[in-house]
Amino acid sequence: MNSPEYNGDCALAGAIKKGQGELPKGREDISVVLDGKTYLFTNGVARMIWRFTYAPSGKLGRWILLTVVIGALIWSARQVLS
Repeated sequence: MNSPEYNGDCALAGAIKKGQGELPKGREDISVVLDGKTYLFTNGVARMIWRFTYAPSGKLGRWILLTVVIGALIWSARQVLS
């Protein structure tokens, strides 16, 4: 395995905090290798969120996630108002 990004810390926490404070350590069994770089995560949910939001290839995922969230908010508002 390559030397992991974020010094082996969880890539999602590293992307969110950008070096502010102590970060949780990532696990080697929950990782992604992308463009020759290894990213570790604390759990599978963190890995999924990172892929959709912070991964270099996650731009499409961000738009899909944003569309789903907006749709859910509109649906919820209609339920409350009806």
